[in-house]
Amino acid sequence: MRDALEEVFGRQAAGVLLKHIEQYYNLKWEETPENPEVFAEALNKVLGESSSVLENVIIQRLRAELNLKEGKSFTDIRKMRKDFIKSQQKLRQERSRSP
Repeated sequence: MRDALEEVFGRQAAGVLLKHIEQYYNLKWEETPENPEVFAEALNKVLGESSSVLENVIIQRLRAELNLKEGKSFTDIRKMRKDFIKSQQKLRQERSRSP
């Protein structure tokens, strides 16, 4: 997700944005996957309606990286994460069964 922020804003501006969110919304970057709603709300308050563009970029990148077909908003991140973990577990199980 940070790559998408840096792609849109540049590295320095993305860092400033994340520091602002951490300071004013009490959300550390590492906590974002567990609190996507708070992150989305903070982005919306900071960026206004343009936050939806950033949200789309981040979601599309996550979907591509995790090879998922579903997920259209930050609120879907938890589900995307669970689906990814399940797919990885299934893959490990299939590999362990192979001779």
